[in-house]
Amino acid sequence: MTKKSTYPIKIIKQQGEATLIERTLNNGYPVRGFVPSGEIDLENMEVPVSTGSAMTPFGLPWEDIADELLKTNFGAELSGQLRKAGVFTLDDLNRESRTVESVLRGVLGLYLGNLRQLAHQHEEKEHKE
Repeated sequence: MTKKSTYPIKIIKQQGEATLIERTLNNGYPVRGFVPSGEIDLENMEVPVSTGSAMTPFGLPWEDIADELLKTNFGAELSGQLRKAGVFTLDDLNRESRTVESVLRGVLGLYLGNLRQLAHQHEEKEHKE
């Protein structure tokens, strides 16, 4: 099997000498970053692997933020809310699926605020550096 020499890309925005591109990782998830505009093969919409691998990241590092979020008491909150709703067993889970969905939405709603707070803290930290 031959190694890839280029990554297919999508151009998001050009800003002078740098262009914001999007490429797809091996896991199928998209990633965005800035690359030198001159490194882009516009005809084939691709960049060399070395350029695509070294691009300056764009956006929040959700993996780091999610890891930080999971350090909170999500499991304890979810289990407490499930028990409060009367869900103790697999039978309860199967019988009360709408209740469980409601509990999940409620707990995730609580964590949306935490997610926003962590994202805000990350951006503040990035701007200080």
